[in-house]
Amino acid sequence: MNIVKSSFEVYNDNDPDQPYSFNEGIKQIRKIEHFARISHRSEEKVTAISYDKFLRFVVLTKGDWSVVEHGYVSVIFYVDRGITHEIVRHRLASYTQESTRFVNYAKKQEPNFIYPKERLKDDIFGGEDGLEEYDPDWEHAIETCEESYQKLIGKGWAPQLARSVFPNAL
Repeated sequence: MNIVKSSFEVYNDNDPDQPYSFNEGIKQIRKIEHFARISHRSEEKVTAISYDKFLRFVVLTKGDWSVVEHGYVSVIFYVDRGITHEIVRHRLASYTQESTRFVNYAKKQEPNFIYPKERLKDDIFGGEDGLEEYDPDWEHAIETCEESYQKLIGKGWAPQLARSVFPNAL
């Protein structure tokens, strides 16, 4: 089980007053690939030329055009799914979210669970002694959900079906 602190990162490396060169265009396409891969949790597969095959498949073949909007400004939120459901209801932008439909947490990196920020004690993450204290009932619930997910995957359930046991804290 991996518990992480909620946070965000803003990416905006565009200068609207500068014309695009070929290399700048490739840079933007590679950026789009990076953010598009978040939903499939396949960032480790990025290479100098992987954008071509990946974006042809995701955008052109599958029709997922929303990812091209990452060419301007992108923000990575590390928040629970309850918060992301609140964010995406406001159509001010396009959203790409780690897909529990496609990501198999039995094969990939273990899932991240976000501890509710409101329950954190002062400097719980990275304090003097590095001690992280969580409510034991919350931690037990998360462990139980992750174990149930792994059992269902082991029985041959597809990730998009086994995800039904995950909590909003994912």
